[in-house]
Amino acid sequence: DDIVQGRTTVMLRNLPANFSRGQLEDLFDAEGFASLYDFVYLPADIATGIAFEYCFVNLAHEIAANRFVRHFHGFCDWPVDCRKEGGAHWSEALQGFDQLVERYRNSPLMHD
Repeated sequence: DDIVQGRTTVMLRNLPANFSRGQLEDLFDAEGFASLYDFVYLPADIATGIAFEYCFVNLAHEIAANRFVRHFHGFCDWPVDCRKEGGAHWSEALQGFDQLVERYRNSPLMHD
């Protein structure tokens, strides 16, 4: 497969309902991506704290990012009861650790 150049940030959709950031990181680690990501943002409703079932992940380098997209696009081996199929897509608005940190630095959801 061809490597997409210049991209390391992925939007992962269709996460299980009520999936936490810790569960997400545990999943990434268990699926072979431990130490290959440096940023995870799981947006949640401020009032309820319930996650919106998508996240942004930045991978350490292009090769890991391409492997992550291939692995999680169509993913359905969730560690919780969930019939949804994951959708992994390149983030269009923001790419790279620095852009993500700048965008979400002051978000109340970044500080739990």
